[in-house]
Amino acid sequence: YRCGKMEGEIQENLDENEVMRRGFWNPYEETKFFAGSRLQYWSRIFGIPITEFCPTIIIGDSRNSKNTSDSGYYRYIQGLKQVRDMAVEEMGNSRMLEIPFRIVAEPVPVNMVCVDYATDLIVELSSRPESRHKAFHIANPNPPDAFWWIEKSAEAIGLKGLRLVNKKQFLEEKSHNGFIRKAELTFYRLNKAYLPYTNRYLIFRMDNVIEVLGCVPDHPEVDEELVRKLLERYKSKAY
Repeated sequence: YRCGKMEGEIQENLDENEVMRRGFWNPYEETKFFAGSRLQYWSRIFGIPITEFCPTIIIGDSRNSKNTSDSGYYRYIQGLKQVRDMAVEEMGNSRMLEIPFRIVAEPVPVNMVCVDYATDLIVELSSRPESRHKAFHIANPNPPDAFWWIEKSAEAIGLKGLRLVNKKQFLEEKSHNGFIRKAELTFYRLNKAYLPYTNRYLIFRMDNVIEVLGCVPDHPEVDEELVRKLLERYKSKAY
């Protein structure tokens, strides 16, 4: 996200001083923020009619599950798949493996947006002259919570039994089962960089979208079938 370590409702017209005061989780967020800031500055100073589109986390096409990147959401899934591969070695293969595996996450929204929705929204906004000199969140207006995403994604690749805990619980409460502990720590280390996105309450306002289009278009329904489609090819690929 471009909003750094801010929490709560995030406006499309960011308070840049507040964002910089709070800082960023990683260089990717920081450069994303400053790129947008420079664009807005040049637009004001030189009268360049720019429009800034600010996607949240882009995932595959809701219609055919195609995607062109294995980063973000898919990198997180690679961590789950590695845990499943460890479980297969320990317990033997099965269509669905159940292990009491702890995940560090909070019941907070995670804003992932299908690429077809994002593309259609950007094209529509780009065609409107009143979009000039504005910033737009390209986001899912009704995002599911983090644990739902994780649980359903794990089930889609044949892994269930996950348990939601916060970071403090995870670090203080240690599993007595050696294999489970090893699997939990492996996943935690692989996906530690994603903790800010599964443990922080954020709502991306889309007021500028409403101002230009009159409403926020409906995002494709995010349900178990969509998750299964998005991850179908990961069940057979080696990562």
